[in-house]
Amino acid sequence: MGKTDRKQNNFSGNHRHLNILIDALMKEKIRLWNDWRLENASELPDLKGINLVGENLVGINFIGADLSGADLSRADLSTAELSGVVLAGATLMETKFIHATIYGGGLGRANLQNANLDGAALNSATLSNANLTGANIHGISRTGWKIKNIKCDYVYLDQDCKMREPDEGFFDPGEFEKLYQYSPKIKHVFIDEFTYIDILIMDKVVQEINDQNPTYKLTLDCFQARGKPRAEFLIKDIRDSEKVLAEIKDKYEAIKTEFTRKLQIANVKAETYRDALSMSLKEPSILIEHIELYDYKQIWFEFQSGTDNYGEKLIKELSIIREALKAKSRTIEQDQAVGKIADAEQAAKIGDGTGVIKHLKSAGKWVLDVSTNLGTNIATELIKKSMGL
Repeated sequence: MGKTDRKQNNFSGNHRHLNILIDALMKEKIRLWNDWRLENASELPDLKGINLVGENLVGINFIGADLSGADLSRADLSTAELSGVVLAGATLMETKFIHATIYGGGLGRANLQNANLDGAALNSATLSNANLTGANIHGISRTGWKIKNIKCDYVYLDQDCKMREPDEGFFDPGEFEKLYQYSPKIKHVFIDEFTYIDILIMDKVVQEINDQNPTYKLTLDCFQARGKPRAEFLIKDIRDSEKVLAEIKDKYEAIKTEFTRKLQIANVKAETYRDALSMSLKEPSILIEHIELYDYKQIWFEFQSGTDNYGEKLIKELSIIREALKAKSRTIEQDQAVGKIADAEQAAKIGDGTGVIKHLKSAGKWVLDVSTNLGTNIATELIKKSMGL
């Protein structure tokens, strides 16, 4: 439990509702509150002015609740049910609303500075006069939302808050509303039904396109299964729609083809792409293991074919690194890193190239730093490649 207790200086709601919620929070069992909501569906919680700063409220049912004037700063409302919630004038700074459902919610005058709205459904929600400066609006659904007189200097458009809009400076007054009140939408229709693997592929498609053309401000809005299965995207400028849609199609096919190729080379027993997807749903760990094995083989082949007596030289350098690490090791984590190098050395001695890569991949930055300082160039380059650097 966070700092919430029964002493609520600014609370002006129903104290019975407050006590039921606090009892659930004290027991760290949100389901107790949710169960009460199900049993009392006609009773809308009155929690005006409540202080829930820093609380874990993941998955909570606040449908139709009155939380106006509440302070939920730094609280985690991920996957919460907030349709019809009243958060007028609420303090929601750094609050997490990841994949929360806020259909028709009232957030007018709310302070959402640096809030994480990643994947939140804000359809028909009212945010007029709210402050969205620094908020993460990646993947939000916002059909029909109301954002009149929004206060917003900038927002983030990706999960890691690296893609800032605008890139530099701040929005002019009214600029945010012009850009986000109505956004151009484009659709990619799948030939077959899509699976969760297609969702991952499309996420990679969006990432690659934005890396190459950040001015598109492309975001994956949603997937629709009804009718023809399709992915829907939002872009900044409708004039780019045909060009962006063509890029989406090309990249999707290229990434899907590469995925299938890796499966085939890795000897995954799947005759078609669709079979592979079905297999991945049942045994994702096996699928990942096969693809990683293929990648390990590729790395080993690339390195050992480019240097004479590569194996012997690598074994010697790994031995040097292992001894240096043993002398420097002071923690359990560092002892474990020494073990990884010893395992890689042993794998190299028996010619198990994929084993070498597997152990070096998890060796860690400390090992890389020591190897670099020792001047063991062959091992250093292989460690870097194994770690994806």
